[in-house]
Amino acid sequence: MLSFKSIIAFGDAFSAQCGTRFNRESNSLDINLSSWTDFRSGLYGNPIFTDCAANHGLNYLNFLTNCTQDGVDPLTCPISLVDLAYGDLLQGNESRAGEAGAALPAAQLDVWRRFVRPDLTFRANETLVSVFYGSSEVSVVSAGLAEGDPQYRTEVEILERVEVIEQSMNALYDDGLRHFLIFNMPHHGAEVSSLTGDWNRLLGRRVGAFRSEKSEAKVYFIDTDGIYNDFLAAPGRYGFTDTDEWCATAKSAHARVDCSETSPYLLMDGSRWTPRAHRYLASAVQHLIGAEMQTGVTNGTMDANVRETLAQFGNTLYDNRVVVATALFLPILVILAFLLIHLMRRRGASILRVLEMRRGGQTYARVPAQERVPAEIELQPREGPGQPVARGLDHREPPEPSTPRDDFGV
Repeated sequence: MLSFKSIIAFGDAFSAQCGTRFNRESNSLDINLSSWTDFRSGLYGNPIFTDCAANHGLNYLNFLTNCTQDGVDPLTCPISLVDLAYGDLLQGNESRAGEAGAALPAAQLDVWRRFVRPDLTFRANETLVSVFYGSSEVSVVSAGLAEGDPQYRTEVEILERVEVIEQSMNALYDDGLRHFLIFNMPHHGAEVSSLTGDWNRLLGRRVGAFRSEKSEAKVYFIDTDGIYNDFLAAPGRYGFTDTDEWCATAKSAHARVDCSETSPYLLMDGSRWTPRAHRYLASAVQHLIGAEMQTGVTNGTMDANVRETLAQFGNTLYDNRVVVATALFLPILVILAFLLIHLMRRRGASILRVLEMRRGGQTYARVPAQERVPAEIELQPREGPGQPVARGLDHREPPEPSTPRDDFGV
């Protein structure tokens, strides 16, 4: 687990717990009492809903903070969570061509300063800021490109959005925050692949500039796109068997489809991951930050070496369920095996006792092993015709033949 005591998250649907609607008329959050990100009513009273996240399940923030219990107050989790991220912002023309183009980070920064920061007690060295934007923005820019926007216009839009993210980071730094966790975005779909590359390239430059200008800032940059490429290149190492179909679509057709942490699906829908993939993303964050704190290296990047470390334990995050099942059923299997062996031995002993040998038309029960003549006793014939008699250690007469039986004598 991370050593931070709290995480403050900014982002879109990829990071949201429930998601809220964006009110384009007021250029602000559409607040309602059932919304997880309603901070106007205070920091408390917004419990975790494990089935209410934008990805229909837990995301990486839940795993980083261990806020995975339904109904738990996020501020009471092992690492307290304040998640200002929300989805469904950029779903229409309100964000096109620079029109409220930076509304997502700007609106969340406004909520932070007006409602959260005044009520939140935090220490700079114990607080991690998570910033994960891009999915909604790139989708909207891609839609504009499909409608005929010139290429240069879409590139300008992406640049404008990335610049606003940098401005928000500067504002958070001025508010006293020092640890920043920044994510680039995965390329979901061929139609947005080139725009995703533009986004990641421009974001990387802005993050580099932020590092250079803010000497006290510690920036952890996660190559989410690289992790996603690893998922696609070797899905079996991570326990994925389906990287194409959306789990939400499959579940709508078949209610029993598993879209939880144990799901074999990679994608929940066109832009979101399943909780299983989010678990791996959280592990990547823990590996990166933990390694840097141990080595004293700061401002690191989630590179191929860290991703390889993550991949090495592959499916072990979910092999625990096998261990638990084994722990539950192994004693039962051992007991059943013992009873079966005991029954077979008793049955075998009975068969040995009652197995009949026919000699000369007469039927006799076989002598039990413990009653047999010792091997060192020499059997010699009697004087005259008849059965042999034991000659040796005790000169006992052989046992009288058993009474003939018609049944097994058990």
